[in-house]
Amino acid sequence: MLSLLFSISVIERVASWNNGAALTPPMSWANWNAFGCDYDDALFREMADAMVATGLAAKGYSYMLVQECIVPKGARDPVTHVVQPDPKKFPHGLANLADYFHSKGLKAGIYTDVKSITCAGYEGSGPGPGTPSHWALDALTYAQWGFDMIEADFCNPSGDNETAYELYKGARDGIAAATAATGRVITFYACNWGSEAPWTWAPEVANLFRNTGDICSPGKIFWKDILYNFDHTVIHSSTPPARPGLPGTGIGAWNDPDMIGTGMDGITDTEGRSQFSLWCILGAPLTLGGDIRNASDVTMETIGCVECIAIDQDPLGVQGFSVSTGSNPVSYDDGWLYNFTTCPPKTSAKWVMTPDGHIQQDGMCITVATCDTAPGSVVFSYGCVTNQCGNQLFNWCVCAGQAIHSYWLLPGGVKQG
Repeated sequence: MLSLLFSISVIERVASWNNGAALTPPMSWANWNAFGCDYDDALFREMADAMVATGLAAKGYSYMLVQECIVPKGARDPVTHVVQPDPKKFPHGLANLADYFHSKGLKAGIYTDVKSITCAGYEGSGPGPGTPSHWALDALTYAQWGFDMIEADFCNPSGDNETAYELYKGARDGIAAATAATGRVITFYACNWGSEAPWTWAPEVANLFRNTGDICSPGKIFWKDILYNFDHTVIHSSTPPARPGLPGTGIGAWNDPDMIGTGMDGITDTEGRSQFSLWCILGAPLTLGGDIRNASDVTMETIGCVECIAIDQDPLGVQGFSVSTGSNPVSYDDGWLYNFTTCPPKTSAKWVMTPDGHIQQDGMCITVATCDTAPGSVVFSYGCVTNQCGNQLFNWCVCAGQAIHSYWLLPGGVKQG
């Protein structure tokens, strides 16, 4: 039987931002999955109480992340330009809410945007058309108010068509300056949904970074998106044990395939348990999104699984990876990689392993990390780009002592290992 195998490791090494935060994947509760913008100060206080009362806080869930709809568009002090949070949502102010979290032994997280307007149309921190960046001021403000995490989304136009890297680097610099001024170490969460290949640059500017789209619309989780996000994360962020420290996974720089949907509408208890297990294998941040106040016993057992959490929080910081063998055709319903006897143009790639241990790709529909065929080179799948590196037959060698990692494995084809 022919073994069908291929690597999923990126090759470029990126230095992580060593700011002392997120030495293990952050564990949090956030409002967006269950409530969207329909929340207020009182809800967060109740949820913080529930995190402590249920024992989740004691198991490592420490951040309370306030997401979206915080500062109305343009709501800044006319003189100081300090953000003015929605007084109806936050009648006691954000600093008071952060203090409440801290009084419970929890940490405070806040949301903004790396551009000037958030996805829901609220005030962001970055540059926009005709507006300057406020990152230096906003980061300092949030640090002074007691926030321990800042999440920056990636919506709406920027000021001068800056790249994602340029925008997030500016945010990082503002946060670093705020830490220097206040002494507060801030975990920076870059939420740009995989745009502009963050696995190649985000470890340099953030402590955790999204490399996928959302798994939900507020109030409902989608199982197919959970699977897609897991698959996409493994492709772009895997670190084999023999090569720790590559971009995507590592101490202080964690991939994020989006929040945990366990216990929410749209997925079964079994699917919720599966998602939680897969996220722990990935060494991913564990951000709960359901209503903890009335979670079922099954949900609490799943998200409180101490053995699973221990795997996720392993201080070595090495992400799980996928290995499989088989001979049946492999396909994925979103059209990323297919393996058939004949390669349809622009939609598939045929992979074989030669007797001398080389991986061969017959067909042009694959994007590769490098065209180098020297021993130790690696390749990852990223959509379909034809004629990558010319009309040659690519050969990739296996590093000494390093396994080749397989992917895109479905029932009826090759099983995922």
